Amino acid sequence: MKKIVLFSIAACVFAACCSTPQDGGVRVSWDGSTFQELTSFEVEGRDLEENNLYYPRIRTLSDGSMLMCFMNHKFGWDIYVTKSYDEGKTWGPAKLVRESEWVDSPFGRDIRASVNPDFLELSDGRIIMAFQTRYLDHYHDFSVTNDACWIEVVYSEDKGETWSEPREVFRGRCWEPSFLELPSGELQMYITDSGVIVDNDHTLTTTSIIRSFDGGLTWQGKELTRWEDLEPIAALVLRDRRIDGMPSAVQLKNGDIICPLEQFSHSFPADPTPIVVRTSASQNWKGDRDKILNEGGPDYPLKRQLNKDFYGYAPYCCILPGGEPLVASNGKYRNVSGFWIFTGDKLGEVYSHATSPFNGFWGNIAYIGGGKVIASATVETKKDATIRDTRTTISPNTSGWHNPADNILGNIRICTGYLNFPKEIKKGDVNMTPLKDFTPCGQWFLGKAKKGSLWSDFAYTAENFIFTSWLFDTKLCAYPGENGDAPVILIDRGRKGTYKISVTAVGFIRVCRLEYNAWRIIYEAEDAEVELDGTLNDHRDEDLGFSAKVSVPWSVLGGKPRCGEVLHAHLRHNYKDGSSEKPMCEYEDLEGENSDYPLEWLTITLKP
Repeated sequence: MKKIVLFSIAACVFAACCSTPQDGGVRVSWDGSTFQELTSFEVEGRDLEENNLYYPRIRTLSDGSMLMCFMNHKFGWDIYVTKSYDEGKTWGPAKLVRESEWVDSPFGRDIRASVNPDFLELSDGRIIMAFQTRYLDHYHDFSVTNDACWIEVVYSEDKGETWSEPREVFRGRCWEPSFLELPSGELQMYITDSGVIVDNDHTLTTTSIIRSFDGGLTWQGKELTRWEDLEPIAALVLRDRRIDGMPSAVQLKNGDIICPLEQFSHSFPADPTPIVVRTSASQNWKGDRDKILNEGGPDYPLKRQLNKDFYGYAPYCCILPGGEPLVASNGKYRNVSGFWIFTGDKLGEVYSHATSPFNGFWGNIAYIGGGKVIASATVETKKDATIRDTRTTISPNTSGWHNPADNILGNIRICTGYLNFPKEIKKGDVNMTPLKDFTPCGQWFLGKAKKGSLWSDFAYTAENFIFTSWLFDTKLCAYPGENGDAPVILIDRGRKGTYKISVTAVGFIRVCRLEYNAWRIIYEAEDAEVELDGTLNDHRDEDLGFSAKVSVPWSVLGGKPRCGEVLHAHLRHNYKDGSSEKPMCEYEDLEGENSDYPLEWLTITLKP
């Protein structure tokens, strides 16, 4: 007989909350309700609305606020920052940090423009930001290019509210500076270095660093360093070219430093598979300079492909508190386009479980606390004829570079994701947190489909496997069988079989066993403990959702478990968009896993 239990607000708390993450195996599960596309910003202190947004970089600061920097053209004109105090849900007006303008350069009248901003909050609480600045037209004159391009830094001592005047710290043809601060206090700036000119025809691009030991006051021991002073850390030598760059680096728990790079060339086809280079803490990039420059390097295993099934560009790296690196890159994973996030193991050697929150390019990934990450990237759209240009044409543009008056505008896409980790669960029953009191605390999450969000956790006793869920959906449906809004878990027990457990809002449980690549129903019941807040199959009102606790006898799942058994589990969410029985429900799988291959699934370890 069906059993529906309505819990009171004073019900017991969920005892299995906040399982300890195990080593590696993290999955990023994107929350579709957080997706937004930013198309413009009001500019603080100006009668101006900036509607051309490129190259976002977001980080959470030590005071809990978020800072984002960006530029206002595909190849850079002005540098902006904006802040959020609600984890990226809303953003304040943009502050202009560096503005392009006509200037008298040493080579004649020219536009000074800036590009590629990135920043880091230092251990002393200051924020340092760097960007490339150049004389727009003379940058393309190879006879003077290394004197027509430089890197500037600015500082903020009030969490990005105000900024110092720009100060030049490096002179030479370059792109894409980024920072890494080591525990010793050494500050490294990673640079795409293209200062070597060949036959006044092309550049040799190398990934290089400069170092500061005084918080960015001097670099390489100088107030102004030049491209000849750079320390090369990686180069891909192909034919007569060197073609890598766009670095960002993190330090692993074992002290190694890893730096993902792209491999890119306009001149001829090259394998655009991002690579990851590494160095030990003791070596700290002190490699063989001549060998890297002349032969390429470093050699395997200090240089590896990011992932064999991915072609992409513009990688960006962050690290999770547990030590796992994440690498974001735009491209095609298994021939599907997206802004892909790869999760690495704690050694920074294996990158897999790719997920994508949206399509986009030139973005970043950052850990923002609370078991969450945020992804940001650029997407281009055609300009609406009613949108006025924020700038006039400011350059003859003889080199073929785009103008702000072009018909393409950049927007910024943002999405937040939750981290799902392997679980260890101790033997014992659990009580459910009431639906209205539910707060995420280590449960697995699904919610990219935006038809609702699902949180699930697990427990076990000697008699039962227990599957608990909180499903939030404003339009709840429940029709016979699995046709409706339903949490679903796939469980693999090796030789004991693979099973699927589902539960609907009316408390209907179905268990299937996988046989010859098809599901066979082996158990059905109507005794799930359910708290329902809303009406079923009626889309005229707005529902909250339902929670469910499912206890399935081990005898149904292949027999009682052994102590320490590891289950492989794959989360799924059935959902419907209408209030009629047909068509059948759709479903969302936990991204980064293949439902056909249990060894790719997250694990649940049964502890005594």
